[in-house]
Amino acid sequence: MLAKVCDDDNGQLTSFSVTQGNEKYGNGKVSIAVAVYGYVIYIQQKVPWKVDEELLNLPLYLDNGRLRVTQEGRNIIIRTDFGLTVLYDTVYYVEVVVPSTDQGKMCGLCGNYNKNNGDDFRRPGGRKTTSVDDFVKSWVVDMPGNVCGGQCPVCEQAKATLYGKSDSCGFMSAPDGVLKPATVRLTQWHMCPIAFLMFVLWVATKMTYATESRPTLWPARVKIQPWRSSSFCRDCFRPQTSYEVCADTCGGTCASFIYPFTCSESCFEGCQCDAGLVFDGIQCVPLDSCGCVHNGRYPTVGQAVVDNTGTSKCVCQASGVVNCEKLTCASGEVCGGRDGVGGCHVKQGHCSVSQVGLLTSFDGMSGAIGAQGETAVTVNSQHVTW
Repeated sequence: MLAKVCDDDNGQLTSFSVTQGNEKYGNGKVSIAVAVYGYVIYIQQKVPWKVDEELLNLPLYLDNGRLRVTQEGRNIIIRTDFGLTVLYDTVYYVEVVVPSTDQGKMCGLCGNYNKNNGDDFRRPGGRKTTSVDDFVKSWVVDMPGNVCGGQCPVCEQAKATLYGKSDSCGFMSAPDGVLKPATVRLTQWHMCPIAFLMFVLWVATKMTYATESRPTLWPARVKIQPWRSSSFCRDCFRPQTSYEVCADTCGGTCASFIYPFTCSESCFEGCQCDAGLVFDGIQCVPLDSCGCVHNGRYPTVGQAVVDNTGTSKCVCQASGVVNCEKLTCASGEVCGGRDGVGGCHVKQGHCSVSQVGLLTSFDGMSGAIGAQGETAVTVNSQHVTW
């Protein structure tokens, strides 16, 4: 748990929580979950954004604008009308900004925000601890689709020497390189993303990355020259896109031309569509191939959107018109999101084994597994029903 409101001041403050799941880099299970206004926004590597288990295209303008989700550069940015901002680069960097009204009301790994950095190590419930390990472990929570385990990878000296050469990552610290206007620190913390996250969030060290010009980390707006290429740290793999140090990925979308979405003034590195094309949430298309905007959501042509009550299903037409029809689920079905698609789905039974060995049956009976040692759950991924 990175941050949450633990005291809503008798309902005067809006409750929210920001949860991060960490795993070994590149396995697709690094994720962020933001719960606010009754929505759960889930962002994960390779599956960038999901709202209440339904995959949606960005930008999003939910609850009459009280909740907005945009893509700016490679970052997904969540904003609310009361001042909460969560930036996630879909890799490992997370930034949580909360309003001053939440001072002294927060808890989690980011601390209580009471302007006293000497009492941030507090467990759930408020008890203070002096142990970093105890503090971190006390805020471990279950997160859907995320599995904890494993140790931080160790960078062998031979690899560190290789990567430190000027034709590799060593160019970042070269005094005459393209990053010379900025202060770039590559430390051992990068070898352990979880520890690095704690280092950034709690100690609040102002580190400068080569990947973005973030306003809070680079208040001087240092100008960075292009440094990626097709042979080094290539970043754009989607067809008809090009890499830009300052990419227009928020304003250059189909939705932004149809509906006035608000983008930040900050500049972020990313991949933008080639000239004459706009991003429809999946690919770059001509403007006349864009879809629709319906209740703050952008469906592509032919894509269906189910409302929050599960009573209507609306399909975007090529003309830009949205056709809606009444949705009634049959007996044995339930309306909701599953595998990223909203609609009527067959009811399912759920059996689970938690990370601490707690077994929950299909009928809701639960209890601890008595066997000692590690617990492993195996599946046949080749089976037709998987």
